[in-house]
Formats: sequence, structure tokens, C-alpha cells
Amino acid sequence: MFVSRALLAIGIYSWCEPLELIGRWQKSAFLFTAFSLSIMRDYSFMGNGGLMIDTFTHSELGNGLALLAVSAGARQRYIASFALAGLVGFVNLFMGVWLAPLIMALVFRQLRLGRVRWDTLAQRTWPGIVFGLAFLVPVLVNLSHNPDLGTSPAFDFRVFLSQFWPLHFFVQNQPRHEVVGILIVFATWVGFTILLPSEPRKVMFLLGTVVVLVWICGAILPLVTASSLLLNLHVLRISTYFHLFAGLSAAAVLARWLTGREPADRLFWGPALLAASSISIATAVLVAPLLVLRLLWSGPTGAFRIALRIALLGLTTARLALVSQENIHNDVQFSIKGAAWQDVARWANAHTSKNAIFLLPVETLYYMPMDNIGARYTGDLTSGNEIFEAISHRRRWVSSKGGAAVMWTPSYYQEWRTRIRSVLTARTPGERLDYARRNGISFVVDNCVTIGNLRPVFRSGELCVFPAAPPKPLIDDPSTPSRR
Repeated sequence: MFVSRALLAIGIYSWCEPLELIGRWQKSAFLFTAFSLSIMRDYSFMGNGGLMIDTFTHSELGNGLALLAVSAGARQRYIASFALAGLVGFVNLFMGVWLAPLIMALVFRQLRLGRVRWDTLAQRTWPGIVFGLAFLVPVLVNLSHNPDLGTSPAFDFRVFLSQFWPLHFFVQNQPRHEVVGILIVFATWVGFTILLPSEPRKVMFLLGTVVVLVWICGAILPLVTASSLLLNLHVLRISTYFHLFAGLSAAAVLARWLTGREPADRLFWGPALLAASSISIATAVLVAPLLVLRLLWSGPTGAFRIALRIALLGLTTARLALVSQENIHNDVQFSIKGAAWQDVARWANAHTSKNAIFLLPVETLYYMPMDNIGARYTGDLTSGNEIFEAISHRRRWVSSKGGAAVMWTPSYYQEWRTRIRSVLTARTPGERLDYARRNGISFVVDNCVTIGNLRPVFRSGELCVFPAAPPKPLIDDPSTPSRR
């Protein structure tokens, strides 16, 4: 998580030069403002890509690297740009694919303006291409060993995606508030980019336009094809980059205002727009009206202006502190649940056969209402269970998120769908235990309630491990090194 945030900070800071920000205070204000904006927090609208969320995943690790890659392209540092694009592809393949049109748009613009010549372009790019491909080699080798490579799914791939997580793929599945949210991001991008100096304005409009065009292609794609190869590019999630570029434009303008010489911008409009942009996505609705009002009114004057500045900055700081407090609370709760799962996993590693299979609580699927499934009973137990397999070195029968394997191994679909539906529709611990016995599952991890006369063999917090069959003595294969 720390590395992810640090990379994001470095990626944002790398835009100081392309956005023509100068001076220590202006650059510091830019970085602070970018991290404060509501459109840079949580998940992107109309694509559900991660931004600054309170858990670590590899996709968010790619955000900072992507900003570094594009900013290097904007500064004509092609070796770094192409190498970083390859590194993004290593972290998350489809995010690396998204970078291609962005970097190429910058290259063609620089060619058109005569800033680089065709005869020197190859000399300035080939080392970066080599480095980028070197990062991608392990990914490509891994894909080449996929037994399903080149085969067509025996089912409608779009149906699976609509069952698994449609927010990444289908416009028609987006909630109404997502439409409102992306319109706020669009207004933020247009409103603040217009106020940038000439060169940064052209660059940010170019990048934002490319993102919008690619996103439109992603919206149309599921309507014209069921190709797993194309749909696996998660094109709709490029809205993540749209949030990032809109945030960069907003932060650059606000940093200039907050550190500039114009009293109205420094003492009122800067703090007012910062408060509107940072408190929440709901207050960000005020960004466009405030920008229009700034053109028509110089703002309050005198001591009242200074008092408003203090109040607005105080309100923004208080809100950001509250957001941090909420994140800390969530982290504490996650740590408590994660500690119980660590205990269960360590027990499984030390006291069960290496061939043991565990039935763990599963999360509900997008298309299955909570009221109709047993996950209503166990859903609160799933937090933190991702670590079970890594610590226990034991197999898990099925997981909701494990359905992502179907994207690259379609032959797994029928097994995953059958198992996940059966587990989700088992309403009680007793039903889940019966299911485990019928399918050769060794243990069931569930809520700590007694199932008939059966007592748990291990307990930690809310989690209890129930044997689905009479326990067998632990027999280790002496030829297999211990994983403890």
C-alpha cells in the first residue's frame, strides 16, 4: 500500500513540468490538492476502476506508473515512456494496453509540431521498446502456457461477465449515480483544463479526448462481439485515467490560485473550489457553477474574504481528516477480521493434511440478491479471507473473486458456476456442511454455531472450523518439504 501511494505521488509530481508549475510552494500545493480531490478517491465512475482506495491491489499500483509513463511521453522522454508502459503491462496487462493510444497521440502531436523528426524517432524510442518488451516477456510466456489459449468459450462470455462483475464491462449495468458522477468528472476536466496555460491545456485536452474515444469504443464493444480476448481488455475501466487527468488539471489550476498573487483567487476562489472539489463528489457538483461565477464576479473583499478563506480551508481540512479517520476505522476492522483468518490458516497448515479442501464463506455475486441466498448469513465473514490460501497452503473449494480465472481459462466456467451457486444457495451452516460431505470437502469454515452435535475443531473470533468428515491423522509425505 505504501509503495502504491508513493508511486502515485511520484507520478502526480512528474506532471509539474508538463503543466508548467514552478516553485516549491506551487508544486507542493499541486501535490496536496491532487491527493485531496474527491474524484481521485474511491472508484472511477462508469468503469469501476480503482483510484485511491483503502486496500492494495495490483491495478492501483499501475496508476502511478501510468502517470509516469504518460508524463515522460509529454516531455519527449521516449525511452522512459515506453519502458514504463511495459512495466505497467507487467503489473496489469490491460492497463498497459490502454497506454498505447495515449502515448502514440503525444508522439504524433510532437511529430506534427516538428518537435521530433521521423528519422530520429526510431533512435529515441527503440531502447524504450526493448526495455518495455523485456517487462512483458514473463506475462507473454505465462499466457503461452495457458491450455485455453486460442480456444473459444463454450458459453456466451458476455453472460459470464454480467454474472461476475458487469460494472467493468457494460454501460447498461451502470447505476444512475454513476452517470451523474462521470458528468461531474467531465465538467471538472473541461472547466479546469480551459484555465490552464496554452501548452498544458492542449496536452490535457488531447489526453482526455483520447480517453473518451477509447471509452466509447469500450461501451460499444460488448454490443458487437463476445470475444473473450477483446472483452478481457476491460476497456470501460479506462475511465480511471479520465479521473486522473481531470484531477491533474484541477490540481494544477488550484495550485496556481492558492499560491498566486491575485488576491481574489488566493483568498477566495482557490479555497472555495478546493472545498467543493475535495469534500465529496456531491459538493463537486458546485465546481462548474463556481467557475462560471468567477467569470462574472470578483468575489468578496476585505476581511470577509480572509475569513471565508480560513473557514473554507478549515472545512476542507476537517473533511479530509474525517475521510482519513474512516479509512483508519475500516483498516482496524479489517485487521481484526484478518487476524482471525490468519489464525485459521495457521491452524490448517499445522493440523490438516496437505490434500485437505476447505469450504470458506463466499461473497454474493452481482446478479444474485442478498435476500435470496445464504451469503446474507456469512457475508460478513468474508473480509480478510483472501489470505487463507497463501498462509495455509491448502485448497479452497470455490470463491466469488476466483471467478476471474474464467476470463483467461474459460474451461473453468462450468465448474465455478456450479460450485458458487450451490454454496450461495445453501442458507444455513447445516446445509453447507451437508454439501461439503457430498462433495468430498474436508472442512467448513463458518459462523461459530453448533451444527447438531458437531463441535468445531478450531475457533478464532467469529470463525469456527467444522470437520465435514471424521478427522484423519495428519500424515506428511517425507519426500515433500514442509511449508510451515
